[in-house]
Amino acid sequence: AHPTLPAVFATAAGNDRGALWRAAAPAPATTPESAPPPVQLAELEFGDSACLTRFSRDGSLAAFAGLDGNVRVVAVPGDGAAVAAPGAIVLEGPADSVAVLDWHPKGHVLVAGGQDSMLWMWNAASGKMLQCFGGHGGPVSCGGFTPDGRHLVSGSDDGTVKLWNPKDGAAIYTIAQARNDPEPAALTALAVDHDSHLIFSGGLDGSIVLSLFETGKYLHNFKSHTASVESILFAPVGFTPPIVVSASMDHSINVWDLQTSQRRMEMKHDEGVVKVMWGKGLHTNLLFSCSMDGTARIWDPRTGAEVRRFQGHTEGLLDLDVSADGTAIFTASEDFSIRVFQII
Repeated sequence: AHPTLPAVFATAAGNDRGALWRAAAPAPATTPESAPPPVQLAELEFGDSACLTRFSRDGSLAAFAGLDGNVRVVAVPGDGAAVAAPGAIVLEGPADSVAVLDWHPKGHVLVAGGQDSMLWMWNAASGKMLQCFGGHGGPVSCGGFTPDGRHLVSGSDDGTVKLWNPKDGAAIYTIAQARNDPEPAALTALAVDHDSHLIFSGGLDGSIVLSLFETGKYLHNFKSHTASVESILFAPVGFTPPIVVSASMDHSINVWDLQTSQRRMEMKHDEGVVKVMWGKGLHTNLLFSCSMDGTARIWDPRTGAEVRRFQGHTEGLLDLDVSADGTAIFTASEDFSIRVFQII
């Protein structure tokens, strides 16, 4: 979803297309079919499936990445108007499919990583490559900029987390997800807290490891998930009590107490949970999730109560986002459809 324009969103799809859209009035949660179709603002063609898209933090640029290794950036009209012939900037570097795409929190610097085991960093406005980062022994599967933008963090199929210096491309340290294991599980999710004090890493085997950000020192292993960890989130600034949230393909969303390292509660979908995120606008203290059971749901992380459920897709959900003003959610599904649901 666009960070400032509530009706604008972007998609990356298996038809080898990336696109910008403007939604019409969102549908009530109980009658999604009543929503008018969104208006396409721009379209980009890839040589294989488009797999990722991200807006810059100021919303002026949108990045798209494909399984063919292509990364492209297009300007986003500030008024949400259609772009007749978008002039995309092609960013050179990745040799294979891209799994990580992230913008610097304070500018137009973009990082991508993927199957070629590398991370690539560009000035997206000009297309100039700024740095490349090599050292992983397998594909880069998760990561991005730290909240303060001073470092990069990446997780890999080789079972390690690396902290990088963006200025010289050097790895500051490496964390092994499974200590003393000759065949550690691939990394699937990463999160760094707002003060860059803690780092959480989630694995394909359901493991969640807490490490000290400054040194990479191992602190704790949170054990409860029995399948791949798909999302890890720290609570928003000011949220009490201090918690971290994990979502897994074992159908569960777990809320962890950072003070005791104990699980406070568990929330359940009927199938694997693909993504969990915090709400926006009036809903910043609520969790939003999407699942392979075809539903999106809102949860109260303090009580574990399900606040609302959104249905209408006929297959599993692949992604979810909340509009800039927090009044609508966008869902993408294996049924080849995008739906816009009204929250309030």
